[in-house]
Amino acid sequence: MTLFHSQTAQTFRDHVKTLFAPGMISFVFVPATALTQTFADYTQAFVNGGCTKALALVDQTDTGIVPYLSVRANLLINSRGSAMDLLPAVLREDTLFLDQLASQLTPAESLYLQFFRGVMSKRPVILANGLPASMVPTETRAFLSLAAQTLAGSDSRFVILTADQGLIDAHPDHSFTAAPNLVIAPDQPKNRA
Repeated sequence: MTLFHSQTAQTFRDHVKTLFAPGMISFVFVPATALTQTFADYTQAFVNGGCTKALALVDQTDTGIVPYLSVRANLLINSRGSAMDLLPAVLREDTLFLDQLASQLTPAESLYLQFFRGVMSKRPVILANGLPASMVPTETRAFLSLAAQTLAGSDSRFVILTADQGLIDAHPDHSFTAAPNLVIAPDQPKNRA
């Protein structure tokens, strides 16, 4: 019945909201050997929680990028409203980047595309399976700074699963040293309105 699915979805959404603050980047430490499995488990938790439309994925291997489309066209997939206004000016004005074929993207550029596609589709949760290993620290800081500025004041949250202890140490207020459980036990009390 739809009634029970909506209660399950609301309970799951409430649980996620208590773990990850809106308008923030949260870092979740996961050992490198468990990163792919944890990403799959988190994705499945959204499916089981009836909240697939609340989730945008950022993954280096399964990017969801259509290679024969331009970066701009890929950004507009699933976008809502005047989505281009959600892009920072530095990206909105970079026509060379926006007009290039997505097949030409570097791993770092693919990260930007996937993250901003999630922002433009107004997904409440953007989940990343790590950050590209090819990114040097200055590139990582630049990306995280732009992502934080973009998320500030929004209802979206960016959850990065990472084996990089340095990211966890650098962001202690918004980090988890172990992956929190997204699965809600059937006997767990539910919020009722």
